[in-house]
Amino acid sequence: MSSRFTDPVQEQQIAAYLTEHTDFFARHPQALTALHLPHVTGAATSLFDRQMRQLREQNQHHRAQLATLLQVARENEAIAQRLHQLTLTLMRIRDMDDLMRTLPGQVQMVFQADAVAIKLFAAAMLQTQTRQPIVTQFCAFLRQAQPGCGPVSAAQSDYLFHNRTIRSVVVLPLQSTDQVGILAVGSCDEVRFHAQQGMDFLQRFNDIVNAVLQNTDYSGTPAQRHIK
Repeated sequence: MSSRFTDPVQEQQIAAYLTEHTDFFARHPQALTALHLPHVTGAATSLFDRQMRQLREQNQHHRAQLATLLQVARENEAIAQRLHQLTLTLMRIRDMDDLMRTLPGQVQMVFQADAVAIKLFAAAMLQTQTRQPIVTQFCAFLRQAQPGCGPVSAAQSDYLFHNRTIRSVVVLPLQSTDQVGILAVGSCDEVRFHAQQGMDFLQRFNDIVNAVLQNTDYSGTPAQRHIK
């Protein structure tokens, strides 16, 4: 003879008790053998079978997560090797014209990107009421001073790269004594740049670019450069 609890509070109390006393069925094996849970096909299955199936599903989920992490690690290692070459190249840059000519192509190589854009303007513009559109749209991001990455809308892609096919981006804040701006790296693959991207790597890369920017002469004129 079986009975069914209709009081949800009582059911919650039972569930909480079993959760706290995980050895309950070890101490009451007769209760365990009497348990059968409905299967999706309608047939009954034992609690042990249900637990084994859940463990297999969890294992598959963890394996998929591990595979993703390993793929990200391999990508970051390859990028780190290219970053080393980029650093050596940037060390030879001394003026803004050279930076604007060299940096986009080098960044595109490091990230294997479909598009790169650099937008620079005077740091004082962050404090003024009359701002360029780039300053207005990215003011909060620039003040946060941390890299970001993820999906991008077609309108944002068009604004950043003059290219509406870009679907994911890395955006780095550029800052020196006299100038601020953004370095945007885009991909047509909507999952190429994502939230699980190695932020430590992006921050180090951002620091290198900003160090080079600090050592270049700034004319005071906003500068832009695109590669697509």
